[in-house]
Amino acid sequence: MDIEKAGGTYIVSYDDVEVRFSNISSSSDNILAFVRVFLKIPVRKQIATAKLNLLAPRSISDLSKRLNDTHPNDWSQILQVSCTKVIEDFLSPPTPDQLTLTPKTYPTFLINQFILGQSPTLWFAPGGSGKSFLALALAMCAENGWDFFGECQPAHTLYLDWETDLAETSRRATLLVGGLSQIYEVRKEEIKLPSYMRMYLPLVDSVEGLIETTFNLGFKFVIIDSVAPALGSDLISAAEVTKFFSAIRRLNAEGVTTLLITHVSKGDKKDGDNKRTPFGSVFFENFPRLTWELRSEFDEQKNAFLFGLFCRKSNIGKLQPKGYSLTFHSDYVEIGYVDPEETEVSDEKQTLAEMILALLEERS
Repeated sequence: MDIEKAGGTYIVSYDDVEVRFSNISSSSDNILAFVRVFLKIPVRKQIATAKLNLLAPRSISDLSKRLNDTHPNDWSQILQVSCTKVIEDFLSPPTPDQLTLTPKTYPTFLINQFILGQSPTLWFAPGGSGKSFLALALAMCAENGWDFFGECQPAHTLYLDWETDLAETSRRATLLVGGLSQIYEVRKEEIKLPSYMRMYLPLVDSVEGLIETTFNLGFKFVIIDSVAPALGSDLISAAEVTKFFSAIRRLNAEGVTTLLITHVSKGDKKDGDNKRTPFGSVFFENFPRLTWELRSEFDEQKNAFLFGLFCRKSNIGKLQPKGYSLTFHSDYVEIGYVDPEETEVSDEKQTLAEMILALLEERS
């Protein structure tokens, strides 16, 4: 009988049976858990759910009897051993890991020189800058292991969306597939698409289920679009932002790389060097190991977004800026490279123009 852990969920496997324990809580004389029982053969299916007191034999006996009525097996033994294993692990104090010397001293990237592996990377840019479109292109390249954004191995990718919906994201993906199929000379039908979840609740309230989903389906890269609704609270609050990044850290601890997309205040949220910073608490700058400022300009003549990404904070040394373009045609989006320095200059001019227009709208 094997036991694994995905976040706060214990998974006990025994031949053709799987028992999952989640939402575990304890008091002086109770250890309560939500229990799901699955048969794995011939196809995986859930056959029972129950809320058990793992320390109460009668609670276990009642579930065993109910299971035997429909799927005869040695359920009493299976459940008793499963509960014992979970109790032992749940009550055991944490064991520190011993630091060791390693031959590999350079950080691991999911996408080389761009997205750090099993860590939070942050993109920040003004609203309407095209960052979600570019993030979706990144997700598709990661899913297929393509090197457009940097060398990478295929990573099963999940796009968590608090801003749009499945229909809009599918439309964008269809346009991007047209461009990627030309770059890599493959048929559209051969391109793997990332998975998608439309989100409603704050990440902190959803993280347990997300950890189990990433474990079950093998997701290694999760994109969070965007931070404000994913946090679902005051972005200025140090306590709320800390809880949010604690949830991100739990995903990272399960071997999942995360990309966070957030906004920026155009006028008054700049540091002493006149560089923009992420909107909200200073912890949005401090907690991610790598942050990129995305500057964009829309070229109306070319019908294209021009992007420059600039490394604003790094725990691994300064990384070189990157420049990309998304050119919109009738039935596909052409993806290319541009000089990022040009976008940085033009974006400052664009911001100044936008500030002047905003003042003119307020004061005739």
